[in-house]
Amino acid sequence: MELIVNRLNRKFTQKEIVARIQKLTKLKLIERHPTSEAYRLRFLGLDCLAIHRLVLKNVLSAFGDKIGEGKESELYQAISTSNSLVAVKFHKIGKEFRNVSKARSYGENLGGSTWVIRSIVSGRREAEALSILNKFDIQGIPKFYGNALHSVVIEYIDGVNLFEVKDLEDPAEIFYQIVDIVKNAYWKAGLVHGDLSEYNVIVDIDNGKSYIIDWPQYITTVDPRALEVLRKDLQHIVSFFKKKFRLDVDLDEVFKYVLEKRQ
Repeated sequence: MELIVNRLNRKFTQKEIVARIQKLTKLKLIERHPTSEAYRLRFLGLDCLAIHRLVLKNVLSAFGDKIGEGKESELYQAISTSNSLVAVKFHKIGKEFRNVSKARSYGENLGGSTWVIRSIVSGRREAEALSILNKFDIQGIPKFYGNALHSVVIEYIDGVNLFEVKDLEDPAEIFYQIVDIVKNAYWKAGLVHGDLSEYNVIVDIDNGKSYIIDWPQYITTVDPRALEVLRKDLQHIVSFFKKKFRLDVDLDEVFKYVLEKRQ
């Protein structure tokens, strides 16, 4: 509390500061420490800060309803300043399950024992990946509009998550679209997804186009683990298409195809 007062006492009186803290606590944007006169930011407060910054950065002009929710993120519809329909993704590491720390090292070098800091680092990592992928104009990667704190703004894709797709007219076409996105990301952008599965592929059924989303766990192709991670990514997709659509594909052949650089 002392730090808060010292930071704001030139702008507000101590009475005004206390009143604002009480209101923010009531609105559940911040929460009080259970045993001392201290406060910390909640995810809702972080969301509000991110939206505010996205507006100041001229990324967003309107904010809409929630359109999706995962174990580590929430997705909302919005309008960009260019009047495009976009999706705002809020990274929320540890929102539902605490053992995520076993598989996520985000923010450890930033005092990242808090889920808020890890979520901010996760959001920044995804923004970095999308910026690089967009720079090389890789098809099947959502257009990146901007980011702030734990939020990332991308184009709105009117599609279905691959794991929810019940039937495909041409499973092989969709499969090799996904593989080609992986291949182009590897050779053009120098990136490996790192967590590829049917849960982070979106299929636009009407247009027959696939997109790979959720890039915070990316690694570069110069990373010593790159080939191992790449093979694991492909294994997940191969296994899914074999089981769900009875597609006869061989992992070794797909892996070899991805590693063959186009002339």
